[in-house]
Amino acid sequence: MPRHTLSDHQLTRKNYMVKNLKRFRKQLERESGRLVAAQCDFFPKTFELPAEYHLFVEEFRRNPGITWIMKPVARSQGRGIFLFRKLKDIMDWRKDGGRTDDQKDEIPVENYVVQRYIENPYLIGGRKFDLRVYVLVTSVRYNLIYSRN
Repeated sequence: MPRHTLSDHQLTRKNYMVKNLKRFRKQLERESGRLVAAQCDFFPKTFELPAEYHLFVEEFRRNPGITWIMKPVARSQGRGIFLFRKLKDIMDWRKDGGRTDDQKDEIPVENYVVQRYIENPYLIGGRKFDLRVYVLVTSVRYNLIYSRN
């Protein structure tokens, strides 16, 4: 039986992983500059809904015609994932399903991560894949990795 740490959800839940990647990018920018932080571009533009809904709508309107993907943060194996190109396609999610105020207190709206969909992903044997590598890092010295020129 696998053992889990108290913070294993920081890597396994989509919203926490995105939050940590964004935090890393900001820290990298502060410590090493924008040029180095710009190299941290291995994940697409991402927002957590409902918390970042207004930021997402701004980005959505700046880039019409882009395909987006919505993923529930606490589900796995592709359940609840869908693609969309129009804001009206996510309106049912945004409306809270017409619940009353009492029901909203009892059952919270499910959080989602919304990302720009990668139109031409890398394929193996003609199929999409993901590669997850979990590593335990016990110590890091940034000044050895990135020079501060």
